[in-house]
Amino acid sequence: MNPARLLDTVCDPTVAAADALAAAGRLRCWLDARVLELTSQIGAGAERALTDAGRVSQRTAVRDLQRAGVLGDAPQFGQALSAGDLSVDHVDVLARTLRRLEPAQRTQLLTRETELVLIAAAATPEQFDRAVTTRARALQTETDREARLAQQQANTRLRTWVDRVTGMWCARGEFDPVTGAKLQQLLDNELSARFAAGAPTNAPSDPVERNDHLRGLALAGLLTNPGRRRATRPEVLVVLRPDDEPADSNPARATIADWGIPIEVPERVLRELVTDPDTVLTTIITRGDLILHAPGDL
Repeated sequence: MNPARLLDTVCDPTVAAADALAAAGRLRCWLDARVLELTSQIGAGAERALTDAGRVSQRTAVRDLQRAGVLGDAPQFGQALSAGDLSVDHVDVLARTLRRLEPAQRTQLLTRETELVLIAAAATPEQFDRAVTTRARALQTETDREARLAQQQANTRLRTWVDRVTGMWCARGEFDPVTGAKLQQLLDNELSARFAAGAPTNAPSDPVERNDHLRGLALAGLLTNPGRRRATRPEVLVVLRPDDEPADSNPARATIADWGIPIEVPERVLRELVTDPDTVLTTIITRGDLILHAPGDL
């Protein structure tokens, strides 16, 4: 990659916008890689250097330090980032996945670094997230997942306070993914009902603010009027797709089950959920971009 040539392309007003944007993206990747490389070289005091010289927030400085640490363990990702083959978003996906694993499991996953780089270079960050998560799950045992869920349940917290400036009652909570999924479904049902009924006249005009306003009203309605809670049936959408590894090389991973929920729980929990007669289970079978089976009309 030639950063100077890329910069010329970005600044050239005669270059088509799409081409200039592509060059800007590759230049950004190179610059991000260079920043992380310099961050590693500075070592102690890098956070202060980033906030002062880099004109970034402390939060951004800490994030760059974490990224630099990941690239220290996965240098091929740093090389691919510098070449513009992937972005820091891909690096963040890898970092999140590594944090969920035990040290020995992290080492195992990083032995597949070459494969992961190739996947990341050909995928969006969201697609890479699914791919690397699948490989990380294969390294975890049911005991690992049960222990993680138990720790998440122990970490349940709820804090409330009154803001002294606005006078608003505030709350912040954290719940394990199983409880969170149940709470989210109740909230989504109430929110849908309020959308259907129409927003109150004093609702914000901004769409995002209006949605947050209605969500707040929905939560208040659920807490202050328990009778408003609508009977809910859990809904699970399962997407079955062949793994990208040959089935004969690893029969246990011949098929991937994507549960369509952004949470990781033990198989026991999912089994209990899908065998519950009240659960609405929808199964879709895919191969690549093709849908082989799905209920209803497409």
